[in-house]
Amino acid sequence: MSSWVSHLPEKNYERVVAHGLNEAELTENEDADESFCQNLNEDRSLPLKDGSFDAVLCALSVQYLQYPGSVFSEFGRVLEDDGVLVVSFTNRMFPRKAVRAWRETDMAGRKDIVRSYCCAGGIEVERVIEDRPETDPFVAVIAHPKI
Repeated sequence: MSSWVSHLPEKNYERVVAHGLNEAELTENEDADESFCQNLNEDRSLPLKDGSFDAVLCALSVQYLQYPGSVFSEFGRVLEDDGVLVVSFTNRMFPRKAVRAWRETDMAGRKDIVRSYCCAGGIEVERVIEDRPETDPFVAVIAHPKI
């Protein structure tokens, strides 16, 4: 999930596919080899082949998913068996767009929400990375498809 910038480390990737809600922003994304614009709250099926990705990155957008179990199942479907899912988030959000459960809990509760989304999608959480929890919290949940 992306917009005009992917924030990926500078290195050569075999293929980067960006997803977002704004076609103009996706077009500006210099990291993306290809992109698709789709509202996952309306259409939860990713237009991607089974097992075709070694990584899926869901950055700063998990709080807006209305049907997370279906979307996380799709993440698992498109990942290779040894692939990785990284779901990252902060304490920031657009309150009118974030789902109620997300708005009404703290960072610890949000980690639990993402764990439950992974479980619902058949994805196993390996670890949770936290940075700056007291000042400017950032969390990354690292998970893999259950084999």
